[in-house]
Amino acid sequence: MSDTRSQGLLFSRLLYPFVDIFCFYSYGPSDLTKIARWIATWPSQNGPLWRPSLMVLLCEKHLLQPDAAAVAEHLFTSTITTLTTKPLDCYFTDSWFLPTTDSSSSALIQAGFREHLSVVRLRRRESGLLLSVEHTNTLFERAFESAGTLYYQPIDLIRSARRDIPVSTELTDHLVHFMSHITSPKDLISFASPIIASSLFCDHYLPDMHLFNPHDVFQSLYRNVCVEACKQATTADRNEGHLLPSGLSSSIARRFSSFFNRLKQGESSKCIPKSVLIDHADRWANIKSYRTCFSCLTQTPRHKLSCGHWICETCVQIFGVSEPADPYLFSLKHCLLDGDVIDLIVRIRPPTAGHSILCVDGGGVRGIIPPAILAQVQQQLDLPIPIQEFFTLAYGVSAGALIVLAMFANGWSVERCGDEFQELAKVAFRPPSTVSVPGVNWIRAILSDSIYSEDDIEIALRSVFGETAFTETAYAQRIGAKIGIPAATIDHPSSLCLFTNYNSSNQERRGYRVLAEAENIKTWEVGRSASAALLYFPAKYLAGLGTFQDAGVLANNLLTIALAEFAATHGKAQPDLVLNVGTGTSPNAPLKDEVSKFITDSWIVRLKRAYMSLMQGRRIWDDVTSADVHAGRNCGRYRLDLTVANPPAIDDAASMPVLLSMVYRDDILLGAVPEIACHLFATLFYFELTALPQKSGSNLCVKGSILCTRKGRDAALPKIAKKLLRSKVYVNGKSSP
Repeated sequence: MSDTRSQGLLFSRLLYPFVDIFCFYSYGPSDLTKIARWIATWPSQNGPLWRPSLMVLLCEKHLLQPDAAAVAEHLFTSTITTLTTKPLDCYFTDSWFLPTTDSSSSALIQAGFREHLSVVRLRRRESGLLLSVEHTNTLFERAFESAGTLYYQPIDLIRSARRDIPVSTELTDHLVHFMSHITSPKDLISFASPIIASSLFCDHYLPDMHLFNPHDVFQSLYRNVCVEACKQATTADRNEGHLLPSGLSSSIARRFSSFFNRLKQGESSKCIPKSVLIDHADRWANIKSYRTCFSCLTQTPRHKLSCGHWICETCVQIFGVSEPADPYLFSLKHCLLDGDVIDLIVRIRPPTAGHSILCVDGGGVRGIIPPAILAQVQQQLDLPIPIQEFFTLAYGVSAGALIVLAMFANGWSVERCGDEFQELAKVAFRPPSTVSVPGVNWIRAILSDSIYSEDDIEIALRSVFGETAFTETAYAQRIGAKIGIPAATIDHPSSLCLFTNYNSSNQERRGYRVLAEAENIKTWEVGRSASAALLYFPAKYLAGLGTFQDAGVLANNLLTIALAEFAATHGKAQPDLVLNVGTGTSPNAPLKDEVSKFITDSWIVRLKRAYMSLMQGRRIWDDVTSADVHAGRNCGRYRLDLTVANPPAIDDAASMPVLLSMVYRDDILLGAVPEIACHLFATLFYFELTALPQKSGSNLCVKGSILCTRKGRDAALPKIAKKLLRSKVYVNGKSSP
C-alpha cells in the first residue's frame, strides 16, 4: 500500500469520526489541487454518523487573486467532483476557505477556529456525538486496534461502544417468540411495539453508556433484527387481518426514539421499561414461556417465578434490590410482568469468582455413603457454612439424586440427609409379604414390573420434598446453585434426560437431553423418576413428558454431563473444583483359569453381576480424568470413594450401618479429605480489578482486591478471617506476604 493511500486511510477511517475540523495550509492552486486529489482517494463513507468540517488556510499565491476564498472553493470542489462525481459535502459537512497573510495575527486565526469549533461542538451535541474524554480515548483505541479492517468497513462508533456487550445473536428468535403469543395485528402495535421498544432501549442505554442519537442506535443495532422479526411475525395467521412488517418495525423505531426524550429528562433507563411493563400488566396472564425472558426479550430466562413467568439473571440484577453489604444477593418482590407478589431471592455469582461442581453417584442403599463422606469434608473445613454452599452446580444419579435434592432443594445438612436417607430406604425397601419364599420376588417382579410397590416410596418422597415444583426451589436460588438430575427413558434405545432447576441455554447437547419443558414437574416427581431402579421399582410416568426410570444403567456417574452443562453455560472456562463422591467401588477380580459353574455362574447371576457393575461410577471417572490428563486439565478434580469388596444388594437396608462404619475406618479416603477441604476454602475467594490494567513495557500492571464470596453479616466471616491468618496467597507459583 502506497504512503498516500495509507495516509488517506489514516485520515478518512481512523481519525474521521473523532476529528471536528480538518485544517490544511495551501500556498497556491497547485497545493489546493493536490489536497483535493488526495481527498478524492479517500474510501467512500456510505452515510457516516459524523462528517467533520474542512478549513483551508490560503496563503501566498492565493492572495494574488481577487476574491481568493471563492476562487479557491470553486477549484477545490470542482476537482473533487470531477474525480469522484461526488459533491464536497459527501466528505465534509461544511467548509471554510480563509485567506491569511504573513502579517495576519495568530489571534485572527484563533478567533476563526474558536468560532467554527463552537459551531461544530453544537452540531456534535445535537448529533449525539459529543463524547467525553474517557469515551473518546476508549473508542479511539478500539478503532486503532481494528485499523487493518478499516479500508473495507469504517468504524461504527455505536457498535464499537457495544464491543464488550454485543446485541444478543438470539434477539430475532426471542422477538418472534414473544410476538407469536399475540393474536391480533392491533395488539402488535398497541402492546408488542412498546414492549419491544422499551426492551431494546434498556438493552442499549446502560448506565454510563454514551447517549448516542436514538435513531442512529436503532439503525445500527436493531433495525435489521426488527425487520426480520416483524417479517416472520406478520406472516403468521392472526385474527382481524394482517399488518405490514414495515409498519410494525417503524412503530417500534418511533417508540424507541420517544423513550430517549424521557431519558434526557432524567428518567433512568431501567425505569422506562419497568413503567411500560406496568402499563400492560393486565396482558401477561396467559403469556408465559421458558424460552424467552419477556422482561427484556434478549435472554433465555433462568428462574421460574411463583406466578408462572420466567426471568433471566440479567433482569434480576437490573430490577432486583441488593444490600451494599451483600451486593450479589438480589431480591425481587413483584413480578415485572403481572405485578404478582413473588418474593424471589437469587444469589448471583460474582463475575470473576470461580465455580465448583459436585457429582454424587448412585447405588441404592449405598447412597448412605456420600452424606457420611461429605460430613468428613465439612468437619475438616470447620466453618459454619453448609457444605452445599461451596458448590454452584450439583448433579446426582439414583440414590445420589435424592441426596443432592435433599441438600440443594431442601437445604438439609449432610447429617440430616444421612438420617433421612436411612429412614427412606427402610420404607422404600420394606420387604413384601412373600420375601421368605425363595424365588418368589423374581416372579413378583416379572408379573408386577417391580419387586417393591411404588406407593411406599412415593408417600415418603412427597413427605420429604412436598409439592414444590423443581424449578421453584427457593433454597437453591438463594445460594445460587444449579441442580441437575438424570432419568432414563424406557424406549428403545433408552436415552438419558436431565431435569434441571435452571433453564438451560439453547445450545445443543450431545448424548443427553435437557428437559426444559418439565417446568411444572414437582421435586418429589423428579426424585421418583431418578430412583426408579430397574427391577426394584416401576418406571414413573410424567404427564406430557413420558415414562422414566433410574439412569444408573446408562451413567451412574454424571461427571461427563456435569462438565458438559458447565461448558454450555461458561464456554471454555474451567471449574475451580470438581468433587465426585462415590458409593463404593469393588476391586477388580483377578482372572481365574476355571470353567464357569452351572449354578453360581448361571446367566441370571451373570446378568445381576453385569447390572451391578454398571453402578461402578469409578469407570466414568477414570475415562474423564484420563482424557483430562492428556489435555492438561487434571487440576482441581477429586473423587472420594470407598473400596467395598462385597457390595450389598441395592435393597439391603440392613447393610447401611456397616457401610457407614467403613467410611470412618477408610484411611485412604480420610487422608484425601484435608486437601479437598483446603481447596474448597480457597474457592471462597476471588480477585476483582480495582483499575484497568496498565501497560508496563511488555507487561501489564494489574491492581485489584481479593474478595470473599461470603458477604455482609455472614456468621462464617470471623472464622474465615481466623483461618486466613494461617494461610498463604500464591501468585504465579510464588507465595506473597
